[in-house]
Amino acid sequence: MKLIDKLKSLRGGVLAAVLLIVSLLISLIARVSPDVNGVNEIAALLSKIDGAGRVEVYISAEDGGEYALSSNQRAVGAVVVAEGAADIGVSLKLRRAVQVLCSLPYEAVEIYVMGGDGKIYGSGGK
Repeated sequence: MKLIDKLKSLRGGVLAAVLLIVSLLISLIARVSPDVNGVNEIAALLSKIDGAGRVEVYISAEDGGEYALSSNQRAVGAVVVAEGAADIGVSLKLRRAVQVLCSLPYEAVEIYVMGGDGKIYGSGGK
């Protein structure tokens, strides 16, 4: 409550400056983990597949760089690392979702199991 009372007592210019500083801080914090290319959005969507668990995604672009959803780049390959990928059904759902989202053929998508220790294991499990 003290903070609110102090903000109420500030005059126009000072209040505007405080609000500007707060908005700049929020903007800087949001940039710590930006999703410039949309890949975090894809990972978040994939993690909602039943049994997938935590998911990380890397999508490569035709030019050799990292793919960005908002650009005119063409995706040429994807790697998905998911906690639940040892389950063949989950693995197939993850692969199909990435194929559809990125217009990739089956062989351009690789699925790997994320171990509880954060390490990556082959799609057949540990």
